[in-house]
Amino acid sequence: MNMTAQSGIDALRPEKRAVPAVILALAATALSLAASGCASPPPPDAVSWQSLKRSGDSVTLALDAGSKIAFTGVAERGETDGETVILVEDLAWFDNWHDGWTEAVIPCEGRIVAKKEGAGWSVRVTEPVLLARASKATIRYRDALLRGNDARDLLDRRVLRIRSACDFLRTRLEGREFALYDTEERDHRHASFRHAAGMVLFPEVYGYAEGAKPADGETEGGSRYRKGEGLRWDTLYSERELPAELREVRDSGTLWRDWEETGRMFYYIYMMERKQNGK
Repeated sequence: MNMTAQSGIDALRPEKRAVPAVILALAATALSLAASGCASPPPPDAVSWQSLKRSGDSVTLALDAGSKIAFTGVAERGETDGETVILVEDLAWFDNWHDGWTEAVIPCEGRIVAKKEGAGWSVRVTEPVLLARASKATIRYRDALLRGNDARDLLDRRVLRIRSACDFLRTRLEGREFALYDTEERDHRHASFRHAAGMVLFPEVYGYAEGAKPADGETEGGSRYRKGEGLRWDTLYSERELPAELREVRDSGTLWRDWEETGRMFYYIYMMERKQNGK
């Protein structure tokens, strides 16, 4: 398909948006239900990565069994207490939503420590894993397909927006750690990143936190709400609660499109582009 960069991006812009039921596969073993059958298993205490594969000094660490999202790098020689220290080199990414998918390789650098824990692997970030510009990318939306520079540029701009949002979320969520990206269990939604971050970035969809919703009549001139990507955004909330660099991308619906199409990228950047627990 021949298309210019702009027409390609326009072709990927959705006409209607809907909240997807995206569940991040975790390796934590589900606990048994209560004898009454009414209780749901509690959320895991920590993220459990499902596989670590080595070939010489090369290491691939994947969160899901299909290795659709995996870090690759080089293992430092010498292990202590069963820990593998990995100098991260690339993030291999494949994620899909209801109208398309994104596949990419993103160079990165940082240091993480993986340790066998039960059926999976625990991971500790000792030097933040920072993403660089994508080296490969393909993005599909319905029948439109972007490759090469067009796809890489689109993904790079998206990553920059997501990084800015995650910098803000770490402050607003006080550095809270989340073992779950998402869950269908209503009793445990509070433990998931998608719900907690969604309430901060998109209260129109996830619900306003207590005290965060502006009162009716506070707007001074102009319209309080703005339509973007099929939803109506509260511009007064953006002005009051978000930093200046995020207001326009949120009120236009652009950040929502990033969230819906690559929501797990928010989770990865939030988790990995920081040093955890001061260790």
